[in-house]
Amino acid sequence: MTVKKDSGWELLSNHGKVLLCVAQDPGIRVAEIAQHVGIKERAVQRILADLREAGVVTSAREGRRNRYRVNRRQDVGWSPSPEDVPRVGDVVDAFGH
Repeated sequence: MTVKKDSGWELLSNHGKVLLCVAQDPGIRVAEIAQHVGIKERAVQRILADLREAGVVTSAREGRRNRYRVNRRQDVGWSPSPEDVPRVGDVVDAFGH
């Protein structure tokens, strides 16, 4: 999921990368997300908190782990036109998750 950074830009933000990790594996651990995205665990925790606050992701404890669920119907918050608002599920599907 890491993009080679020789051009100075990335297609997805870290928030987008974390979202795709959770969409691909709802039982993924914070440490595994951090490794896939290439950021610190604390940054992953902050991003997950942001995604929860925005209603994009929910989480529930299962024993010692969290299980995540992506709210596929949530608006992504940006759209070129108000009548064609993309949903989180549309974005996740576009990346094959």
